[in-house]
Amino acid sequence: MLDATRESLASLPLWAQALVAVRMARRVALALLAGADLDLAHRACDAIEACAAEGDGTHRHKALFGRLGDRRGTSAAFESLWLAADSACAAEAANDFPVDAIVTASAWRSIAAAADDPRISRIQVAVLLAADLDLVRFACAESGVQTYAGLGPAVLSRLTPTHPLTPAAPPPSPESHHR
Repeated sequence: MLDATRESLASLPLWAQALVAVRMARRVALALLAGADLDLAHRACDAIEACAAEGDGTHRHKALFGRLGDRRGTSAAFESLWLAADSACAAEAANDFPVDAIVTASAWRSIAAAADDPRISRIQVAVLLAADLDLVRFACAESGVQTYAGLGPAVLSRLTPTHPLTPAAPPPSPESHHR
């Protein structure tokens, strides 16, 4: 279901791809994390969004992104956040190296990681992803954002707030049917 939107993601400017990924990662973090973990997620999301606006600056957040890497694999939220940060780092590196495809791959893997948690509905992810792609594409076109440029406040000010995904009870395991 999500594969149909991968080409749409790849057609966005590089920093816009990282922005779409971090918006989905924020939704998953809001749904699944609490306390200090949620605070870390908010700081990481804010940092990635700031870098996307500037088109630069991931090096200033190396320690923060490293903390995400330390938490990678502990939840879908941290996996998604770490991959969104990777997408942002690749978007910045694309100014010097031909790594455009890595931006798309990391952003896509971030979105896929968000949908991997059994409490998160793939349909909900697909609908919100389609909405974000349309919204970000429109904002970038209206603002004249080119492939390698930062998004600036003109794009970010046009975006709707991100709200948490609605987690559901995980499906029963096969073992639970035999108890």
